[in-house]
Amino acid sequence: MRWLAIAMLGLLGCGASGAGPLTLSWSFADGRRCLDADAGAMILTVDGNELVPRRRCDDALAPIALTLDTVNRGGRLSIVANTIQGDEAYRGEVVLDALLSPTTVTLHATFAR
Repeated sequence: MRWLAIAMLGLLGCGASGAGPLTLSWSFADGRRCLDADAGAMILTVDGNELVPRRRCDDALAPIALTLDTVNRGGRLSIVANTIQGDEAYRGEVVLDALLSPTTVTLHATFAR
């Protein structure tokens, strides 16, 4: 029984790495598509560290998904959708679970449209 508990701890990210791949998509709360939302660059950060390269809006607009190679289990993932002019238009945030389950982040408008 003890070996089962140890194996479960390893699966939950309590092991040495605490990181793994994440399947990620995003959507706009108001139902817009990328062009309608004037969304260009998507800035992804995990625990305050920007992931590079920046992504295009269409790269993971649900139901499309992309895979991030290594993110922290239980980390805080933030996504900002900038307009083509570089202004923040939408933002979403989620705390990742220990299993790094496939995640869809809902983005909410941050200024009047």
